[in-house]
Amino acid sequence: MYCALLVILAGFLPTPPAYGQIYVAFAGQQTRIAEYTTDGVPISNSLIPGLDEFGGMAADGNGHLFVCSVFPFILPWRGRIGEYTLSGATVNASFITGLLQPAGLTADADGHLFVINGLAGAIGEYTVSGQTLNASLITGLTRPTAMAVDGQGDLFVTSGAFYGQSTVGEYTASGQVINTSLITGLTNPRAMAIDSEGHLFVAEEGSNEVGEYTTSGTVVNASLITGLNVPSSLALDGNGNLFVVNEGTMTGNGSIGEYTTSGGVVNASLVTGLTAPVGIVLVPEPASWAMLGLGMFALPASRRCRRWVKAEF
Repeated sequence: MYCALLVILAGFLPTPPAYGQIYVAFAGQQTRIAEYTTDGVPISNSLIPGLDEFGGMAADGNGHLFVCSVFPFILPWRGRIGEYTLSGATVNASFITGLLQPAGLTADADGHLFVINGLAGAIGEYTVSGQTLNASLITGLTRPTAMAVDGQGDLFVTSGAFYGQSTVGEYTASGQVINTSLITGLTNPRAMAIDSEGHLFVAEEGSNEVGEYTTSGTVVNASLITGLNVPSSLALDGNGNLFVVNEGTMTGNGSIGEYTTSGGVVNASLVTGLTAPVGIVLVPEPASWAMLGLGMFALPASRRCRRWVKAEF
């Protein structure tokens, strides 16, 4: 009876999302989201086209991408978050609106979205269904540019207006201050990511390096990866690999490199010839699948996917 039911259901279940892919945001005149395999093979050069100025990207464990965009030339730089499937279909292009120059976006394991409102110097919290939980969860920041969330739900946010004087502060999921100067002396940090071991990786545009720190603020290696070309975004997979987006300084010299979390080079030229890549989300293969009906449908272990999706800009 159960086998027959599963086979019948298999014909009506949706196509599973495309796990094990890289989603890359491009800025400039052709702001869009492209899709690649984790081996760097292009799948779609324009999966989600026609976006406004890019302001951040994240993914949940249910096959949805969330993209911040800023309306150009409209003061005070009003922004929104759009929701899309991993296949590029629009769910709601404006499901969160009224943002003030969004500059970063991340998702936690509980289905919450955190967005940097750059003009307000604040972090807002929303559900993945678009409900506002607290538009001013964290305030008093100075030019925040990057954000990440760890497995305990704590938020790590950059702040600082002067060259070489940026910091990373730590806050609880409810917005309480833990340490506003957890890491200091950074130079134009653009992106952060946190692995399952509690290591925090920070990409600095000013030094063209990625540094490694513990989430308690201890320096592991401030120059873990060097010789980069305007690093603008970071993503981690579940296998100890770190993907670094190099925005580049001219047309066609942007790239994506792959490294181990100990700084070893896997492939520094995983994807090359890019123009103005500024964001990355990696949705890895789930650890396990629940198979229903002759292998025709696979249900992802969504909580694991959320934990590893770290995109922070």
